[in-house]
Amino acid sequence: MEVVLKKRNLEVICELIFFIILLACKVNAAPIVDVSPNAGTIGISVIVTGGGFSPTEGIVIDFGNTTTIATALTDAFGSFSTTFTITPQPSSGTITVNAKGLISGTIATTEFNLLEPPQPLLKFYKEVSPSGPATSGASLTYTLYYQNIGSGTATTVVLTDAIPAETTYITNSASGTNTTIFYSRDGGITYD
Repeated sequence: MEVVLKKRNLEVICELIFFIILLACKVNAAPIVDVSPNAGTIGISVIVTGGGFSPTEGIVIDFGNTTTIATALTDAFGSFSTTFTITPQPSSGTITVNAKGLISGTIATTEFNLLEPPQPLLKFYKEVSPSGPATSGASLTYTLYYQNIGSGTATTVVLTDAIPAETTYITNSASGTNTTIFYSRDGGITYD
């Protein structure tokens, strides 16, 4: 009976030593990188995280055609987190994000979906008052309206509208809110 106990104790000791050796071994996981959000337009801020790199290793982040858009330093476990702002690229669609370890040369990649920026869509119309046929010498008031019904911002909007040939513009009679108005008496060659 004593021999069996010794054998069992030896088996337990061997298993324990094997388990301790396993814990001491470094297991290299494949490097990973992730971005959040993983889709958006130019100018948004993105968080990039990664792991599986060497401890205290410098990481360089590339975004499509933009090399070294961000850098990071891994922690004691080979993980990192940093942010960068999405920069213009030659086209929208799938953009590759690379994270490269400067010591290990390890590279991890992920993808970001670069969306088209929102576009303005202008709606323009005008009204004349009084409506209907006008008599000679009568004053007509044209009111121009425009509205951005798109999702993007419209900047530097230029509207050009000609009045009928039979009419004459009354100097300084035009007004508008947050607008600059120019008028031409010669078909657009010069403006006042």
